[in-house]
Amino acid sequence: MSDIVQLMQSRFRSLLMDFELTFSAEQISHAAERGRLLEETLSKFLISALPKRVGVGSGQVVGASEEIPSKQVDIVLYDAINYPLLLNEGSFQLFPNEAVFGVIEVKSKLNKKYLREGVININSVKILRKFPSNTHPQTLGVLFCYKTTWKRPLTLFRNLQQLSAANIEKVPDVICSLDPGFLIVKSNTMGKSVSRMATPLAGMEKEDSYSPDSLLFIKPSHVSFREHILLWLYLLILDHANRIFNIGVNMAQYTKSPTGWAINEVDLVELKFI
Repeated sequence: MSDIVQLMQSRFRSLLMDFELTFSAEQISHAAERGRLLEETLSKFLISALPKRVGVGSGQVVGASEEIPSKQVDIVLYDAINYPLLLNEGSFQLFPNEAVFGVIEVKSKLNKKYLREGVININSVKILRKFPSNTHPQTLGVLFCYKTTWKRPLTLFRNLQQLSAANIEKVPDVICSLDPGFLIVKSNTMGKSVSRMATPLAGMEKEDSYSPDSLLFIKPSHVSFREHILLWLYLLILDHANRIFNIGVNMAQYTKSPTGWAINEVDLVELKFI
């Protein structure tokens, strides 16, 4: 039986290799072009790894009662079975808000400027209303980076503080960095998915272990597990899709290799988001 951990380790190395090649190629000197290539790299991975019902596109999201669409979003995850796109022209697409269940902003190297840009773009989608609201879950917002310029997570938390303006909804649901490998997850939207993943992988948390008003800082317990960070991101996105679409897939059961994770709660009140 194939071990998904080993497969995701290979994917992880491939993504970082593409990142290094993109930045080392003298022919690719334009920052926007480098960014586009790195977005395509992650998109190709998601298309190959997620169920076919989950469409992977790029463009803007439109609400039925909203005059202004979202900002341009790097990757849009949507229901490709039940909803037609409003516009589908090559690399640009226009999505009805009810079809969208997740958006991903992709950054090559996360710093203060790109953190702000990613948060603003994600929230331009999350503030759009869905109708009827009681049948459509909130859109998942993911900020993904290949590397971060900050060596300490505390620096990232402080920058999130400055952006939050007393509104914790401005914090993306998931922030993922491949190098160094870590995830920051909002427990009120992703806590159940984290606990479902933690049980088979780390054997530690139960479904109600995390307080709703906290961030979860997830990192490998040892440097040798750093390559598993892509596996965690994939399982979190997949579990979120499973619960929305009622798909009975639990890919975590295919994780046969040992993994080690440290999951620490960071209280949003303690962070004093102002």
